[in-house]
Amino acid sequence: MAYYYCLHAEILILRERPGDAWRALDEGLRLTQARGVSIWIEEVYRLQGELLLHAKSAEAEGRFQTALELARRHGSRAMELRVALSLGRLWQSQGRTQAARDLVAQARQGFTGGLASGDLREAGEFLDSCSTEEK
Repeated sequence: MAYYYCLHAEILILRERPGDAWRALDEGLRLTQARGVSIWIEEVYRLQGELLLHAKSAEAEGRFQTALELARRHGSRAMELRVALSLGRLWQSQGRTQAARDLVAQARQGFTGGLASGDLREAGEFLDSCSTEEK
């Protein structure tokens, strides 16, 4: 269920309807927790963090941290990388470039098969941008 709520929320975000996207994510979170299902819950928190980030809310980092903790607990490496990118972008915008780089580099470790996925490609570009900033 959470997966479909996340997809719906992403569509609403693209249509610039953040309030509706938040409600969709909130409902997905509520149903997921009520049913005791933890799959995709990390993505709910990550998207909530993205919405808060765009609203310039200080709560964004907390949502990203929760999502990262859940992804690690569930052993979801792909989701961990996606969340690390979101949190890393936030930290980079705050001038915490080295911490952002370390976080994304750690999450990217161990993936094989080159840069096949969008998230892996994005992680590589992010790390390159961090290296450029540090020079």
